[in-house]
Amino acid sequence: MKIALSPCSNDTFLFAGWLTNRIQSQLLLEPDFYDIETLNRYALQESYPLVKVSAGCFAKVQENYILLHAGFAQSSKGGPKVVSKGKQNISTMIIGTPGELSSAHLLFSHFCKNPAKMISMPYNTIVEAILSDKIDGGILIHEERFTFLEHELIELYDLGELFTTKFHLPVPLGVFALHKKYAHLQNSIETCIKESFSWAQKNRQQAVQFAANVHNQPFDLLEKHIDFFVSEDSPEKIFSGLEAIKILLNPAFSR
Repeated sequence: MKIALSPCSNDTFLFAGWLTNRIQSQLLLEPDFYDIETLNRYALQESYPLVKVSAGCFAKVQENYILLHAGFAQSSKGGPKVVSKGKQNISTMIIGTPGELSSAHLLFSHFCKNPAKMISMPYNTIVEAILSDKIDGGILIHEERFTFLEHELIELYDLGELFTTKFHLPVPLGVFALHKKYAHLQNSIETCIKESFSWAQKNRQQAVQFAANVHNQPFDLLEKHIDFFVSEDSPEKIFSGLEAIKILLNPAFSR
């Protein structure tokens, strides 16, 4: 089965056991890796049977896709960060966003004032765009949210902290969606994701090394990312994740 997912370490760690054939499954995966905005666009086009999408984008694809109850990217420790070189008045700033369909963009729209302008760009180009004064600030996700201090940027907001403080739930960022044509495989796929995660936990160094092979980042940064956003699919975690996703998908949230 073709799967589209992010090269980000939370996805590659989660699927390491399955993608390296370390778990028993008759379903073999053929992975393609893309940034989150591209993944969201592919989901809108129904390009893949199994695809990672932003939690905030799922409402736009739920007519054709099922939300899997496994593999949530969520955190109670924080989330996307809004940063700048020094400017702090959002209403006068040009803000770089990792995509209009991303959860980060939706969270920003809910918690922050309307900026002068928003520009979509690949998530890993936002810091450089700020440093070169092409934009005034940006919304950082993935590894960029951990490394921005190295560039002497300042944090204006942690959108994940704002969400958790307001709703007392983990901030939902990414989910996996299965096309309804393959609904009969839902239970099997959810089981494989959970078994793959279990293998990764028991074989952490191998799983992190697999993530490093896909996404060339320092080992310690990958581990920090994994610990921050990957959580076990316990019934409690799934329930709180689903409750948080409902909030994000409510049309009133984006107003």
